Amino acid sequence: MLRFNFQTCKLLKYQDKKEFLEETENPFGLVVLAHLAALETRRDLQARMESKFRLTKRLFERGYSRDYITNLYKMIDWVLTLPKELELTYKVKVQALEEERSVGYITSIERFGREEGLQQGLQQGLQQGLQQGREEGLKRGREEGLKRGRAAGQRRAAQILARNLRAAGTDPKEIKRLIKLLKDDINNDVDSAVDIT
Repeated sequence: MLRFNFQTCKLLKYQDKKEFLEETENPFGLVVLAHLAALETRRDLQARMESKFRLTKRLFERGYSRDYITNLYKMIDWVLTLPKELELTYKVKVQALEEERSVGYITSIERFGREEGLQQGLQQGLQQGLQQGREEGLKRGREEGLKRGRAAGQRRAAQILARNLRAAGTDPKEIKRLIKLLKDDINNDVDSAVDIT
């Protein structure tokens, strides 16, 4: 039997310890602050944007490496989502922070946003391609089914005609000629029906 033991922590217990979380060097402090901010700003999106910016600013103040900042930013961005208008305001503030601090980390954050947009675009393109592929497959399937049905119908009609003509004593060469005429006539009728639809 495999058994895991681990300690759990209720994040709400840290609501009255925000000052400690903001001062700790442990990056998990920012993670907890982001979750608490998400809960507190559920109905106040302006306050959420301010919290998100404050946490982003703290990332730079702590002097973390570029990769560390990018990974923590992804988590903050995921937890503290904003509507488009406030997201634009947030980005303007972050760009001002970049200029003020002369750091290149923001470009990593912007690159993350572009990559996320690219992924969404690829996903949408894939879905549209699959839908178009299905539609094209159905169309080709119908056409193939029509061809096969036409061929089976021609064979059956030719067999019945040949049997009846033989029974009536018709010359075999004349039977072949009549069957060819029948096939041509059927093809013309089916082609015109297909062109109409």
